[in-house]
Amino acid sequence: MTQSPRVEPQPQGQLVGSFHENAYLLEKQLKAGDDPYRDHAFNLAESDRLGSERAIRDTRHYRCASVNYDANLPPTSIVITFHNEARSTLLRTIKSVLMRSPPSLIQEIILIDDFSTDRESLCLLSVPPPLFKQSLVFTRLPP
Repeated sequence: MTQSPRVEPQPQGQLVGSFHENAYLLEKQLKAGDDPYRDHAFNLAESDRLGSERAIRDTRHYRCASVNYDANLPPTSIVITFHNEARSTLLRTIKSVLMRSPPSLIQEIILIDDFSTDRESLCLLSVPPPLFKQSLVFTRLPP
């Protein structure tokens, strides 16, 4: 049976190595008076405050949860497509994949930007943090 987690929990605000989560999130922060719901239809300020550590309840059917999978499964690529995604939610998604997936099963994580308009976020994503350098691939779809 495969095992989790992939990444050990770190102190809030610090991911792994020299990547500092809070600094990444503060690069694009709401200004006083900005509507936190305007760009993403959820409270961006609260999402940024929560950080990337989260407990995700296992919602699988009990029969699915009891299945034992072969530990010798081949590694796979994980594809995450996004469009104008908030930094906190994209980071949370990547970290959830890393924390909940057995290391031997992740060959790479491919981020596909579906023509986002936020150039600042794109610049940061084009140079992956040290944690992701070996397994994070970034691409942008043409218009």
